[in-house]
Amino acid sequence: MEITKDKDKYIQELEDKIVSLKFNLSNKDNELKSIQKNHKKLLNKLVHNLKNPVGAIYSFSEMILEDIEEYSTQKMVTHLNVINSSADFSIQLLNNVINYSRVQALEENFEVKNYNYIELIEDVISDFYIALQKKEITLKKEFPKTEIILPINSVELKSALVNVIHNAIRYSPKNTTIEISIKNNIDTITTSITDYGIGISETNLPLVFDDFFVVNTYSEDKEKCIGLGLTIAKKIISIHNGTITIESSENNGTTIQIELPKR
Repeated sequence: MEITKDKDKYIQELEDKIVSLKFNLSNKDNELKSIQKNHKKLLNKLVHNLKNPVGAIYSFSEMILEDIEEYSTQKMVTHLNVINSSADFSIQLLNNVINYSRVQALEENFEVKNYNYIELIEDVISDFYIALQKKEITLKKEFPKTEIILPINSVELKSALVNVIHNAIRYSPKNTTIEISIKNNIDTITTSITDYGIGISETNLPLVFDDFFVVNTYSEDKEKCIGLGLTIAKKIISIHNGTITIESSENNGTTIQIELPKR
């Protein structure tokens, strides 16, 4: 009788393990299908975005080669500029896609160290001094006077902040102001980045963190937009257990707020 009970218990445990294994395999299968679907989606978008610049490079280079003896200097410069800008966009696109793909896998190998956040953001801002001067944009900063030590991956977080501040500059007209403030809360640090540029409509606002979404094909300085900067920034901030939110009004500017935990 006791042997029968032990046998029944063993069979039940075995059945439970098989059910659990089947459930886990089903979840892994769904994860794999989701990854494959996202990769296919990314590849399709990459091909779509590369068609125009690659087509332009081919067309204009073919025109030059077929009629090079008749080309005036002005016409040559114009067409070479088209080829150059198309090639530049293609390289930027490929670099962004590589960065996007890399960021998607960060959670598996993500290291953080204590780092002075004020120093990090000052370092980011210094990279944009020339761009700010070129557009005669005034930068207003409101930072705590003491250092703020956060557990972060400084390389990745810098990349996220670069994307956000880059957008603020790109979509700001000349002779405007960008404001960056850092608030030291009890458990979090809040960074606000405000520009007074073209802004985003209420319709487009929920879409700004989507892959390859662009409000305008070209920014204020006629630079073609790719639409991955905020997507990458959101992923990096999310891995830091932080949040990124956006408020905007068309033709009135945009404020992006980043909240990072102190622990």
